[in-house]
Amino acid sequence: MHTPRPQKMTFWLFFLAVVTQRLSLIPGTNPVPVALAIYAGAALLVCVRREVVVRRGLLLSVLGVGCILIGTSICTGREFSANSLIYLLVLYLPFSFVVPGGAPLHSTTADGYRWFSNMMCVFAAVALYQYGSQAFLHIPYSDPLGGLPKEFMMSNYEVSYPIQYGSEIYKSNAYVFLEPSFLSQFLALALLIEVMMFRRVTAIAMQIVALATTFSGTGLLFIAITLPFAIIANLHNRRAAILAGLAVVAIVATVASNPAVLKRSGEINDQGSSASIRFSTPYERMRELAFEDASSMLIGYGAGNADRIRVDDRVANFPAIPKAIIEYGLIGGIPLLLLIMVRIFTGIESLPIAVGLFCMQFFLSGALLQPISVFTLFYFFAVQSSGGLPQTTSEAGHVDLAGG
Repeated sequence: MHTPRPQKMTFWLFFLAVVTQRLSLIPGTNPVPVALAIYAGAALLVCVRREVVVRRGLLLSVLGVGCILIGTSICTGREFSANSLIYLLVLYLPFSFVVPGGAPLHSTTADGYRWFSNMMCVFAAVALYQYGSQAFLHIPYSDPLGGLPKEFMMSNYEVSYPIQYGSEIYKSNAYVFLEPSFLSQFLALALLIEVMMFRRVTAIAMQIVALATTFSGTGLLFIAITLPFAIIANLHNRRAAILAGLAVVAIVATVASNPAVLKRSGEINDQGSSASIRFSTPYERMRELAFEDASSMLIGYGAGNADRIRVDDRVANFPAIPKAIIEYGLIGGIPLLLLIMVRIFTGIESLPIAVGLFCMQFFLSGALLQPISVFTLFYFFAVQSSGGLPQTTSEAGHVDLAGG
């Protein structure tokens, strides 16, 4: 079946956003990532071309949650970031877009998944070169984007750093990913797709080896969580189940043979370590701040304040849950998190892939306001038949923003 042109357009815009995710469009204290502009442009383009419709219930949900967040931020009586609220609305408003029902898009869904996996095979090859050129050719690491003006680069990210203290070999980020951990999660998602759908041995091997060059635990966590779902979902397919099992064995063997990765397994309790910054400190900070009193528990500290409030010298990279609860309290944070969670699990037809995207968005990185992470969700929504949501028998639940 011929793949609709807009689906290809969405993929190429997504690919462009991935390549430019380290770049900032507008410098300053509130930089605008290039990826955000591309994401917003992609959402507007598919809407104007009438390739999506706006599901009224989803639109009202997004706007309703937005009003709650504005209200809780105002009620705190503290200074808050209006830019953060605008940013959040821009990121999540396209979640109300769905592919119109009635279009025969089953093969298009498979095409969208295949494009993503193919894209990650390209980045896997780049990551393998990045690591191999250092480890085997003894070429010192050099960031090809390092010569660009710093004001046009996204800051506060560990783009790449040595695999262990004192090493001259740097972790792979395929040069364009914000951090090695981002690359590892994308590779893990592509690996899950390959094991479940296409089962191309070369692609699986490339993605596993490239995953190892990131020396990142988040990709391994992704695999540990999602592959059991993939095996259960494919028990009727012996080849898929065997490949999933072999992928687990290959990853375990790769980790077991890599002292630098094994050494990181106990980092979560080490203050200042990557694991502690991502998985321990944010939740401790949430316990200290969000549950300090009734006011902070209910309405939080206001938009953008999770990163501003300092109770000690510990650094934290806030995943979605602690960031939402600290900034918007239970009244605002829970509806926001539920909206994203429900959209993921109703918008993605494959349960293992939905679980993986949920983990990426909620736990594995500070993705609540991360454009490339949200664009990834939007991309997978866009390649689902009817957006993965139940079709309505009437267009009354749809809003055509393009007119007509």
